[in-house]
Amino acid sequence: MLDWAIIYPENEQLKFFITADRFMFNNDEFEEYPAYYSELDRHLAKALVSVEKAADAFGEAFAQQHKDDPIHYFVGAGNQYGSTYSYAMCYWEEQHWMRTKSIHAAEFFHGMLEVIDRDTNVTVFLGEDSQRPLSERVAKFLPRICSRYTLDDIQGKKAS
Repeated sequence: MLDWAIIYPENEQLKFFITADRFMFNNDEFEEYPAYYSELDRHLAKALVSVEKAADAFGEAFAQQHKDDPIHYFVGAGNQYGSTYSYAMCYWEEQHWMRTKSIHAAEFFHGMLEVIDRDTNVTVFLGEDSQRPLSERVAKFLPRICSRYTLDDIQGKKAS
């Protein structure tokens, strides 16, 4: 018998996390679950709408700028690497049939450096965990060799 169904068509990763959270709660591994989901019930719907609206202009500009890229490299580390990998592979390659490569920031200077030039398209995702310095290192270096890069910083900071 089905107790719950998540049926809205967007936010696939959010559905995964909601399901995983419930499994952890049912296994006594997430005691903050009731308070956490009380907050989500109060704020998540409005927050998702406002974030989507705020990101819409950036997304359209990014899509227009990169729709004809011969290849696009995505760099990330730490808590951003899973998203970096799935974004490159699932969204760009599988859904849009666009050539991409995800690179862990720790490996950028071991091979990738040789294929990046002034016109190569690179996006660097900067997280907020202990591996952030790895992505910051790439972000700081890119302007020296590349003019077509994007920094996507979860903290909203500029790499310096």
